[in-house]
Amino acid sequence: MNKKTYKQVQSVVSVFIGFVVSISVIRNSYHLAMVGMALGMITLWVAGKQLEEIVNDERTAMIQQKASTMTLSILTVVLAFAGIASVELSFRGYEVIRDYGYFMAYLAMGIMTLNGFFTWHYGKQLGD
Repeated sequence: MNKKTYKQVQSVVSVFIGFVVSISVIRNSYHLAMVGMALGMITLWVAGKQLEEIVNDERTAMIQQKASTMTLSILTVVLAFAGIASVELSFRGYEVIRDYGYFMAYLAMGIMTLNGFFTWHYGKQLGD
């Protein structure tokens, strides 16, 4: 299988997963969504094993690393600010969103803790 065919398989699997998840939302069945996601992941894994060309090189790995780091940074900051804003708004008459604010703040704190731990771990493992 060449790279073009693999990209076509990825597109078809993405459409399939979207269709199955939308049907599962309509039917209110998360089991159907999980089965559809699992089938899509297995299909992509099998198609990736049959790929003859090199898909990932050092440049692709670097791009993915930078994208992941930026996504993690932005998501953490947005969660922290949204959590703090929700807690502040809950003291000004919107008591319903207080628990959501605490949840977002704790989630941001957990993400920062995990990021710090893995940064330390891989730095130690790779000799930094």
